[in-house]
Amino acid sequence: MSSSQLCRWILAAFFLASPTVLAAQEVILSAKSGDLTVEGKLLEFDGEFYKVDTQFGPLTVDARTVSCAGAGCPTAQDTTATFSVVSDGPAAQALIEAFALYQGGDVEIATGAQGAQTMIVSSEAAGPLAEVQLITPATHTPYAALKDGTDTLVFSTLDSPDPSHTQVIGLDAVVIATSDVNPVDAITMDQLRGVLAGTITNWKELGAGDSTITLHVSTGDSGFQAHVAALGLAPAAGVMVQEHARMKDMADVVANDPFGIAVLPFSSLRTAHAMGLRGSCGMHNTAQVFTLQSGSYPMTYALSVARPAKRLPLFAREFLEFLRSEQAQAVVADLGYADMGIATRGLDSQGQRLANSMMIIGKEVPLADVREMTSIMSGAKRLSATFRFQAGSTRLDAQSRENAESLAAGLILGNYADKIVYLMGFSDGDGRARQNKSLSEKRADAVKAALIKAAPDGSLADVDFRILGYGEASPLVCEDTAADAQINRRVEVWVKDQAETPTQTPAE
Repeated sequence: MSSSQLCRWILAAFFLASPTVLAAQEVILSAKSGDLTVEGKLLEFDGEFYKVDTQFGPLTVDARTVSCAGAGCPTAQDTTATFSVVSDGPAAQALIEAFALYQGGDVEIATGAQGAQTMIVSSEAAGPLAEVQLITPATHTPYAALKDGTDTLVFSTLDSPDPSHTQVIGLDAVVIATSDVNPVDAITMDQLRGVLAGTITNWKELGAGDSTITLHVSTGDSGFQAHVAALGLAPAAGVMVQEHARMKDMADVVANDPFGIAVLPFSSLRTAHAMGLRGSCGMHNTAQVFTLQSGSYPMTYALSVARPAKRLPLFAREFLEFLRSEQAQAVVADLGYADMGIATRGLDSQGQRLANSMMIIGKEVPLADVREMTSIMSGAKRLSATFRFQAGSTRLDAQSRENAESLAAGLILGNYADKIVYLMGFSDGDGRARQNKSLSEKRADAVKAALIKAAPDGSLADVDFRILGYGEASPLVCEDTAADAQINRRVEVWVKDQAETPTQTPAE
């Protein structure tokens, strides 16, 4: 074997992750091209690479390029990917089942001691593919499973301690649910807390008829309960409630109770009605797929999957890629979450938002900016992909990074061909209007840079981006809290046909 031929067989050993350490037995690895062989004792195999102790020393060989013969060759059990999934909801199991179907396989669920469940994925063509242990976290700290270095994925709606290794796959929210026959369409946080504290007990105090409020609660879904606790929305001790074991059961009861009210996850809403959330300035937002996707509903949170800072088995890595696909996102939507797809809305459907915002924008906002903004929006479509930043920086948050990947892919595919893509930056109402306008434009420019970075070199060169900053000209919510201000600090994406757009100089 020549040295140049030998080099083609050698791969850096640090690529090996969680290898199967085998009893050292002789193997013969033959190149599928038929012109090369390597003989030696098999030291490790991780499902993708062989590490063999040869006369030349330890060599690492890509298993896809060779066939193995000899007593030391790994068995089907050795080549089956094994990893764990920690999940505080149903999403993980449903998505693994969808991925197995996508791979041409099927899933069998085996129940072991103390109810432990393992998903066994296999196919007729390839045999066993993976064994995935399902783990339900016993506490509000599901990410603890990532600390011991095991091959583990964590599906959770709680914030990940490591955003760089976290992928947002869907969106959920805390919503206030009633029956659709209830005439009260919106509620303030103070009113809701009054209901939960037992100081508001009659619907007439909320603008409806003289009827006693029935407060429904559930103890299910530990991740959701953590969000409820953080928002201070748990019922006070001693308040009369109707308890339910499962969120979805409670949603069905509330949907048929004209005097009922409950705090629910958006994903468990079913046929119950989501009340609008009204701020102190009079603006209100309702939880809908678009408002969750665009981040304009105040109590939105992400469904994400976190991975360890190590190389996972191939099946697990391909599964993570699958989660970005249309097939996976359809499963996410079927489970009741808002998916990560990009939806569109025209100006007409956001008329109430603009009418509300015109009443509360700062006096320093130039009228010319408002006219320019509404002129561009007229006849344009807003995309649900909206960009926000980590606190005090121009670094995109986790959801925005996923939005950048999705939008860049859509631009490459020509989904917005022959359109001008407006990146409109907005700020909160704190500070001087001129400074806010400048900052919002810089953040819009940062989004453009993120989109270009997310695409192959030069693939977005033909996209007509327009960078605009409007500062505090169009708030989405009243700024009653720091979280509300974060909602207003964003970059929106609007697209408009070239033919409908008046000639103007793009901002740089």
